[in-house]
Amino acid sequence: MGECAEAFSPLLAPRCPLTPDACSLTADQAPRLRRRLHNCAELGYNTRTMHATRRAILEYLRQHPGATVNDLARALEMTPANVRHHLAILKAQGLVEAMQTRFRYGHGRPPKHYRLTDAAQPMHLEPLTRALLDYIHEEGPQVLADVARRMCASFPTPLRGNLRERVQQALTILQGWHYAPRWEAHHEGPRILFSQCPFGALARDYPSLCQLDAHLLSLMLGAEVEHDGRPTHEPPCVFRVKPQSLAA
Repeated sequence: MGECAEAFSPLLAPRCPLTPDACSLTADQAPRLRRRLHNCAELGYNTRTMHATRRAILEYLRQHPGATVNDLARALEMTPANVRHHLAILKAQGLVEAMQTRFRYGHGRPPKHYRLTDAAQPMHLEPLTRALLDYIHEEGPQVLADVARRMCASFPTPLRGNLRERVQQALTILQGWHYAPRWEAHHEGPRILFSQCPFGALARDYPSLCQLDAHLLSLMLGAEVEHDGRPTHEPPCVFRVKPQSLAA
């Protein structure tokens, strides 16, 4: 959805400036790499944090599934050893997988062929998401509560423990959903703050998504939770927990 928060997880290594020195490229190679990185950005890859060479490898494998180390080395003008180094990192991150061919040509081991994993395939779900959100809006607020219950189906609601323990568990779950959450103590009760919205720009067009977040927090904490009503495009998004409504 929009940003999809990060199409790949966890993405990835420190940002690499697009300079020949920083990326170990010659001056004539840099423009070619920049074009590949532009394609990566259009696909939704996290171009700010992923190492430039690995972005180029992912883009090449997207266009040429089944490429070998030598194919990549020739296309990106790198040594095979350097390609293997970056492939090993991408494999460890679950973005690339090797396909062992069944056929052998000549003597020795057949070459490995590489492709993107499902996790590395960018998804373009915004049209579908907007249609579903329009349907939810038309059906009314009860649908949001039903959606929240489905999202929480894999863990007990409310979460176990006292309020502080429930809050900590909820933050862990929400962190995995790319909310970038934290909590603050307040004399009226805890406040949950989201520094990042996983719905991206959709939240501006569908402010009811904030009510979905409130439903999620209410289910997790076993307490009434309300959004503070501030505009959704101004982070952080703040939710107030009402301790007097705590479930036993």
